[in-house]
Amino acid sequence: MVSSPTCRPPAPGRGSLDGVLDELLAVTLTARLPGLDRSTAEQLVKATHEVCPNSNATRVNIEVSLKATVR
Repeated sequence: MVSSPTCRPPAPGRGSLDGVLDELLAVTLTARLPGLDRSTAEQLVKATHEVCPNSNATRVNIEVSLKATVR
C-alpha cells in the first residue's frame, strides 16, 4: 500500500476541535492489488481500512481517501 499525505482545506462543516476551520491533514491510501478485479480490490481496501488499528486511531482527525489499482 502506498500513502500520499497532503494538506488541504477541510470539507464543508469540518474544522478543528475549537470550531475554527483550519487545514486538515489528509491522506490518500493507494493499494496495488494485481490479479484482482476492480470491484473486489475496492471492497478489500475499504474493509481493511475499517479494521486497521492505524485507521481507527486517526479516523476523527485525518481525512482518508481510498484508491485501489489492479495493474
